[in-house]
Amino acid sequence: MTNPPDRPTHGDPLQGPGAEPPPPEPPGAGPPPPQAPPAGPPGPPPGYAAPPSSPGAPPGYAAPPGAAYPQQPATGQPGIAVAALVLGILSVLFGFLCGIFGVPLPIAGVVCGILGRNQAQERGVPTNLATWGLALSIIGGVLSLLFLAIGAAIWVSAS
Repeated sequence: MTNPPDRPTHGDPLQGPGAEPPPPEPPGAGPPPPQAPPAGPPGPPPGYAAPPSSPGAPPGYAAPPGAAYPQQPATGQPGIAVAALVLGILSVLFGFLCGIFGVPLPIAGVVCGILGRNQAQERGVPTNLATWGLALSIIGGVLSLLFLAIGAAIWVSAS
């Protein structure tokens, strides 16, 4: 039988010369009982509040993100307002370049601009994007009709 490493025998090379072995333990004495775990997680430091916990989470664990607080509504510009601006820019370009092909873009831009302004007002964000889209769509529509009328007049006078 060998001794455990914490109980060296007399003459052990790892023991210093002349060292006495430790006294033997009384019979029936086993290892010391294990320490009991702490009762729970430590509380927050003084002056700080405990993190909110969700109903199904174990005590002391914080709630997952978004579970303890309600979702906030989106505060950015409505996508339809951005679409109105893009359609307004395109309607001005196509009004100069394409005549008849520039007519549907301003119509879609005006519709998107009106809807985008309403959505922006409901959200409480500035309506600048939708307003610019609406204005550019109207300008593009007028340009499309103007160049369409000029093209028709030239075509009729040439025949």
